Amino acid sequence: MSHAAGVRPWFADALERMPLDRRRPHLVWHVLETRQPMIVQAVDAAYVESLVQHDEHRRALRALDIRSLMAVPLVARGRLLGALTFVSSRDDHRYGADDLPLARDLADRAALAIENARLYRTAREAIEARDHVLGVVAHDLRNPLTAISATATVLRQYFLPDSAGAAREALDGIVQASERATRLVQDLLEIRRITAGRLALTRAHVPVIPLVEECAAAHRALAAAASLHLAVDTADSDAVVWADGHRLRQVFDNLIGNAVKFTPAGGRVTLGAAARGAEVVFWVADTGPGIEPDVLPRLFDRFWQGREGDRRGAGLGLAIAKEVVDAHDGRIWAESRPGSGSTFYFSVPLAIQPAA
Repeated sequence: MSHAAGVRPWFADALERMPLDRRRPHLVWHVLETRQPMIVQAVDAAYVESLVQHDEHRRALRALDIRSLMAVPLVARGRLLGALTFVSSRDDHRYGADDLPLARDLADRAALAIENARLYRTAREAIEARDHVLGVVAHDLRNPLTAISATATVLRQYFLPDSAGAAREALDGIVQASERATRLVQDLLEIRRITAGRLALTRAHVPVIPLVEECAAAHRALAAAASLHLAVDTADSDAVVWADGHRLRQVFDNLIGNAVKFTPAGGRVTLGAAARGAEVVFWVADTGPGIEPDVLPRLFDRFWQGREGDRRGAGLGLAIAKEVVDAHDGRIWAESRPGSGSTFYFSVPLAIQPAA
């Protein structure tokens, strides 16, 4: 409740906290029942008395000293939220039909603000609940997945070192599945940290060529297993970026993993980097099937997958890559045409080199 004097009188607080029987008449009973505005130009003592529900209520209404009354419903998206009430305690100011358009406009704006605040709170609560579940599930899954992978690896190395039969293939499948599940768990934990604003960077001077070559070396076995050729294309030998090397490798991991995942056997994946102006542009290019134009704008959305029913990821890898690049004040984008492969680019500002 607001008051023209600016200082809230005692009866304003009393009326706000006072429990009322909503089934009985009160100041806005008619508006809430009918969803129609109400104007009482001249309010007398008898009208006020007809609204009284108990002694404390009578005392507050009399102190309010109502001389004229106007109320309009608060409705947002078809949902009744309450009523906005205007009370005049002055004999020379009576509400009439001319005041109704302004009251309706104020009510519409207030109702929309209230509804938006409610939706925002609901969305925040849903996000917090989701993040909590993701955190618990990811944490609880990590240990058993590690145990499964380690056990299968030991069995494969020590008990079936030279076997090419069904047992060896089954163990290979277990190891690959557990590694894929572990990556999904890590993505879930990472997106939870990002949502909570806990994406930390430890920056240092990172030479570009060693970074790209290290990322290529880390994925050669993965590419070979998929019958793909992995190449490196770097044009600058001395470019250095001011960045978190671990996080940049994380971006490369996601981009290379996607390229290997979607490129048919016999294809090619190329990692590259080149200084362009005040930044270094990195890229991962593939000879896969390409991406439809309407899909490109959504590639970096969280939990989004371009192929319905694809269960090879959670739709988080590219979203995480974007968050990391954004934190470096860089850019990330993709260029592709169906049937012509895809290239994913990301940029990082060049490090400022000290004067010789």
